[in-house]
Amino acid sequence: MKRSIILAIATTLILTVSGAAQAQGTRIALIDVGYIFKNHNGFKSMRQQLEQDVNLANVDFQTRRARLEEKQKTLLELKKGTTDYSTREAELAREAADMNAALVLERNKFSEREAAIYYQVYQEVREATAAYCQQNGIGAAMQFNGDKLATDNPGMVQAEVARRVVYYDAQLDITPAVLQMLHSRAGAASANAGTGVRRQ
Repeated sequence: MKRSIILAIATTLILTVSGAAQAQGTRIALIDVGYIFKNHNGFKSMRQQLEQDVNLANVDFQTRRARLEEKQKTLLELKKGTTDYSTREAELAREAADMNAALVLERNKFSEREAAIYYQVYQEVREATAAYCQQNGIGAAMQFNGDKLATDNPGMVQAEVARRVVYYDAQLDITPAVLQMLHSRAGAASANAGTGVRRQ
């Protein structure tokens, strides 16, 4: 009798501890940030605008370079060693240096804009992921690459071997749900966004 009571208490304690462990267990999800960047409408729009601005800047610099080359041709018409030749040569050298300096500054500006776009969208992804996880009782979201393996590409095979996630249940992939949330926040519908099952 005493033994059965002790056994019953022990069983109850084991069940209680097991239940507490399950209650405290952390649910984990997976998110493919690379996929989101490729399919994020806002990101694609900002990238397209940046590319247009880069192309316009390139056209402007090509025009300035062509003008400078024309001026250099006129320099050849002058006699070397003359005051006029030296003055024009110095002017062209200054213009070329100014143009090169402006080109470097413009490239830096575009690099900073690109970095700012990536940072902004990544912050949006983090916020949406956190919101989704909190709404669905998920304690942690790990970044992974959900691209299918292309066996004819040696680089991809090596990347596959280096992946941290070897196996995952498709239900753990919250990428489509987070992407849908991002598009909903931006007021845009997405054909690629699903309900939480990995896109095929």
